Amino acid sequence: MGVVISAGLVIAGIVLLFVQGGVPGYSLAQVTSAYSPLNTKTYSFSEAFSHFSGITLIYSGLIVLIFTPISRVILLVAKFASVKDRLYLILSLIVLINLTIAIILIPHL
Repeated sequence: MGVVISAGLVIAGIVLLFVQGGVPGYSLAQVTSAYSPLNTKTYSFSEAFSHFSGITLIYSGLIVLIFTPISRVILLVAKFASVKDRLYLILSLIVLINLTIAIILIPHL
């Protein structure tokens, strides 16, 4: 379900990007160029969400896509805790810790 929602947001963002002719501060040619100055290093999530544009929807779709497996693992942790299955609870917690490290720590190294 998360993948479908994500794909819908990204597609809607691409359509809106073309309808609006770009994003504030960048033309459509700049955004779609292979050497676009618009990337996650120069155009942050907070900047994208400060106004509504196609990039806002595309970033939202990417966030949904990233958190889809994380939410699944969180649900597994809750399920295994409720049925008192310690082995799979521990394994699910290890996976959750690995995901957290990969998302939070590794990009800053």
